[in-house]
Amino acid sequence: MIGFALAFSIAALLSLRNATLGVSEILRAFGEQVVALVFLGFCAAFLPILASEPGAFKSIAWFITVVAANDSIAYFAGRKFGKHPVALMVSPKKTFEGSITGLLGGALVGGLLALWLLSEFTFFDGVLFSLILGVASQMGDLIKSLLKRVHNTKDSGTILPGHGGILDRVDGLIGAAPLFFLLREWFIG
Repeated sequence: MIGFALAFSIAALLSLRNATLGVSEILRAFGEQVVALVFLGFCAAFLPILASEPGAFKSIAWFITVVAANDSIAYFAGRKFGKHPVALMVSPKKTFEGSITGLLGGALVGGLLALWLLSEFTFFDGVLFSLILGVASQMGDLIKSLLKRVHNTKDSGTILPGHGGILDRVDGLIGAAPLFFLLREWFIG
């Protein structure tokens, strides 16, 4: 928590360092840094915590599969049926049709996979938890798209050509990791 507060303070100071900027430009720069800090600093920090827990393999496998199913189903359904953009200025190709289909498909996958991997979950628990994680996952994807749009870049890296970079492959996991960490105890009971 101290590290996060320190990083937040540094981001604020860096935004204020240029006295030639107007107040609106300073706020925009600071807001961009805060979004990046929360997304990459806070949310992403949950991934190694989750992976280091004893006996985490099955729950992590379930989590990754649910997020990947949501993302993949949303992508293909959006390409095939998508007509109405979710966030035109941030990510013009993401559609409501793809988003809803991804949520429903990810929930079905999560419910079925929960029966196999997570003995403490019912099918309904898996579906409900997958829906919540699916929304957070899609928000992670949109936040990453917003950061790329602010920097006027198409890809977040060059390591995975054609996939937008590594960050594009894990943005949903980053967005959903804090909720997965906090809510699984509630679902497990």
